[in-house]
Amino acid sequence: MMEKKSLFLEMKGLAERQREAVVEERMDLYFDLSADREALKRKISAHETPSHGSSVDPGDGRPPSPVDEVARIIQSIQEIDRQIGAFVTEKSPDEISEKLGILLEQPLKREEMGKKNSSIVENYRGTAETTALIVNEVLLESLVKGEKNA
Repeated sequence: MMEKKSLFLEMKGLAERQREAVVEERMDLYFDLSADREALKRKISAHETPSHGSSVDPGDGRPPSPVDEVARIIQSIQEIDRQIGAFVTEKSPDEISEKLGILLEQPLKREEMGKKNSSIVENYRGTAETTALIVNEVLLESLVKGEKNA
């Protein structure tokens, strides 16, 4: 479970870098990081042998459950993704028109971005299903561990 937690922390770091890329309007970097996130998602899904351990929550001194730790990390990733979405939707119609004009005037840039966007769309097919499988695996692991301790 601890290795899976570290993979989710790595995913959070990629999400934070994506947020920075969007703020800086570096969509090429954003899409490259999207591909990295997708590869990491596949690695998390394929990971079958979690290591065990615990860390201490400095808030109350009790060790949090690994499931709670992973859930908090996932929630923080979702919040970062919401922030990215909010930033993108805050663009004014004039800003969007300007960017669209650039793409219309530059066929090579349009083709390059089209290829990147197509690969991103393809990579994210089944993302909800993948996330559900990961959450299910974490919960089942927690239940099995809880039954062993009972």
